[in-house]
Amino acid sequence: MILTDTTVVIDFLRAPTVHLVKIIQTNQAAICGATLSEVYAGARSSADFKKYDKVLSIFSLLPTRKKTWPNLGRNLAALGSKGITVPFPDALIRTLYPGRLFSRPGGR
Repeated sequence: MILTDTTVVIDFLRAPTVHLVKIIQTNQAAICGATLSEVYAGARSSADFKKYDKVLSIFSLLPTRKKTWPNLGRNLAALGSKGITVPFPDALIRTLYPGRLFSRPGGR
């Protein structure tokens, strides 16, 4: 299983290439609540919400455990002490699943 970054999900919503579909299916791609929220936040109409409901159903949804929140705070504090600022959703996603992350090259 791989955790799929929001940028990949957006690419998949816009233009699902054969290559991208294969990667998602082969690796049992999953998303977390932060990614789900980011995608839905970009909806412009009720048609978008319906599309997102359908398309996002192919991804597994990872649960958020209670220990995630203090771990996230520790990670953000450690980064902040080094002068590094990271967007909250990105820090949450990495805290939830520090393993294999599928992201578009170059990020956003």
